[in-house]
Amino acid sequence: EGREQPFARYECIVTCSYQFAAMKAEDIRRVSWDLVVIDEAHRLRNVYKPGSKQAKLISEAVAGVPKLLLTATPLQNSLLELYGLVSVIDDHVFGDIESFREQFLRANDEEERNALLRDRLRAFCIRTLRKQVVEYIPFTKRIPITQDFVPSDDEQRLYDLVSTYLQ
Repeated sequence: EGREQPFARYECIVTCSYQFAAMKAEDIRRVSWDLVVIDEAHRLRNVYKPGSKQAKLISEAVAGVPKLLLTATPLQNSLLELYGLVSVIDDHVFGDIESFREQFLRANDEEERNALLRDRLRAFCIRTLRKQVVEYIPFTKRIPITQDFVPSDDEQRLYDLVSTYLQ
């Protein structure tokens, strides 16, 4: 609508893309937000990495603001991704990346480490499984269908040529 400050809309909900939020990070920083809800929050999981400019801009823009991070995408077996998401919520929970690595990645006792992680996260991290909400949310029943496919000689030859070219 040509507004200089697109986020200065009081008494309403403002929705935007990650790209727009990163581009307008300074404008976001100037607003006194009641709550920032970040859907698909797994996109911020690498905020601690130097190359994650968009995640860093968004995280810094909403620092000190109450946040709700939502994601249905599991972490990829990396505690550093957990560190990244938690640091978006509160960068004091685990301290800096080196403190986190020392305390959790280099831990000798995995069971003790996991208990300590659960204890730190208990106050603000909730993991809900599908089976816990199935009575409230009507999920589409997934029925996998497989179909055998045998390529013709010409199709196989094309596949082999393209594969060789790409290799």
